[in-house]
Order: sequence, then structure tokens, then C-alpha cells
Amino acid sequence: MIRLPGSTRLRPRVHFPLAALLGLSLTFAQASGTALTGHSNSVTGLAFVPGQSMLASSGMDGRVILWDLNRHSAVRTFQNPEGELYAVAVSADGTLLAAGGEQGRVTVWDRATGAVRATLDSSLAETLHLAFSPDGTTLAVGSGDDRIRLWSVASGQLKRTLTGHAARVTAVKFSSDGRTLLTSAEDISVRAWNVSSGQEIWNRRGRTNSYALDVQPGAAVVAAAYSDGETTTVTFLELSSGKELRSVQHPASIVTSIAFSPDGSRLALGTYDNDVQLWDVASGKVLDVLKGHTAIVLSVAYSPDGTLLASGGDDNTVLLWLTK
Repeated sequence: MIRLPGSTRLRPRVHFPLAALLGLSLTFAQASGTALTGHSNSVTGLAFVPGQSMLASSGMDGRVILWDLNRHSAVRTFQNPEGELYAVAVSADGTLLAAGGEQGRVTVWDRATGAVRATLDSSLAETLHLAFSPDGTTLAVGSGDDRIRLWSVASGQLKRTLTGHAARVTAVKFSSDGRTLLTSAEDISVRAWNVSSGQEIWNRRGRTNSYALDVQPGAAVVAAAYSDGETTTVTFLELSSGKELRSVQHPASIVTSIAFSPDGSRLALGTYDNDVQLWDVASGKVLDVLKGHTAIVLSVAYSPDGTLLASGGDDNTVLLWLTK
């Protein structure tokens, strides 16, 4: 890990050598932090389980692994029989886990038992991103056919399809009240949608592709990351109108994933530079560059209490960083 001026250095999570479970193991990462190893291909998505010391990771090996972070071991593996997985999401109450990938089909499991609760299938295009609504009633699915589909979690029925993007949908995120859905795509646009009506509220176009977005906790602000291969720009937008509030630029080839800390003060960015950048939201300064991955970082996520940051990459590993 590189420590930059003014940074608060992240401490590596303590490793306790325990016997591997399900043939998976926990090993010490090369450059501070701790690595969860068990995937045999790229780690594409991460989602913490609210109210539990658990983390779900999806992989291009077609598996979702549920990790117990207290015991430092895997407690369950969910297998996708149809190929690579690109996204994973956990419901706000922690009871449901959803994942989807190259075949477009999304599976919803009971997190505790592993039973399949629903299979959602309406697209031959790949599933690229998932998000549960805050009340857990709706699952938003961003796809490679430029569409976003909203599914009823209870019935497994398609509620509506949102059209407007002209390229692959790279991120979907609900507002904290669940009334608005934010999406980004490879058509260099970020859009907001009324979840109830399906109508587009606003459409903000950037200069380059937007691959990631997040909603700032406790504020009606959206952060969207744009990358041109050398510089990444994070634009902060007013959630209600899409009005640009400010933009911050720093060197980074391509940003694949961003996540606000739960208190909204930090922004983590996974990059093609094999690292995670940690930005201070108020000042826009880079606080830390977290080194440890040996390949592209594809996903980042904060734990609900903000004490842990997870990153997953093309090196088949999940790195854990203590932030406090």
C-alpha cells in the first residue's frame, strides 16, 4: 500500500490461521490487508450482509461464495450452472442473495438455507449489475442489451422494463427511499428513473464512458465515475435534478467500481491499475492508494458499519482492509 500525504493509513485485518472450510482458505495479502482465496477465476462482485459479519463474492468461475468474516472462512457456496457470474446483491434484511452473469438469468437464493427462491430470465444478454430496493420488494437488473428490468422479488414476475440507454448498462443503484433508480451505461450517460412509473427523470451525459456510480449516504447526491484511460473524473450530481455540483479529477486508467463509506465521507474506487484509490469526499483529495491486487480491481464495497473495505479482482482474490 502507498501512503500519500495527509492520508489515514488503513490497517490490515488480523489473520488467525484456521482450518479451511469447503476447500477454501484465507491467506495474508502481499501488501497489507487480508486475502480471501477460493474463487478459481476473477472476482466480479461484492456485497456485505447487513446485520451479519458476512460477505458475498461472485466470480467468473460461476460461483457465489458466502464468507464468515469472524471465523475467516467460507460458510456456503452457491453454484450457477450456466457459466460466469458478473454481479451479486444482498437484500437489506440480509435474507436474500441474488446473482447473474453471462447467460442473463438471475438466481435469487435464501441466504441462510441456500434454497432457490426465484429464477428471473427474460434476456439473452448478460447481466452486468444488480440492486435490491431498500424495502426488498424489487430487484433491478442492468443488462448488456441496454435495458434495466425491475422484478418483483415476491412473485418473480417482471414489473417493468426501462429503456433509454443506447449501450450496455454498467451500474444500477436505488436512492435511499427507493423511489428513484440511478443507472450508468457505456453510452456515456447517467440517468435517473421514477421506480413507480418507469419514467426517466433526468439524463446526464459525460465526455467518456461511465462504468460506476453510487449514492452518497445521508445526502441526495450521486457520484458517477468517468474514465478516458488516463484520468478519472468523479462528478457529483444532485439526485433530484441531475445538476452537476462539482467534479474531481485524479490519474487513474479506468475505474470499474466505486463505493461511498456509510458515513459518506470517503469514496473508494477500484481501478485498472490493480489498486483501490481512497478519496476524501469533502476535499476531493486522494487519501490512500491501496496496493495488494496483482490484476484489475473489479469491485469494491464497504461493510455497513464502515470498519471494513473489501475489493475483488482479476487475480481471483478478495482483499479486506480495516478502515478504522
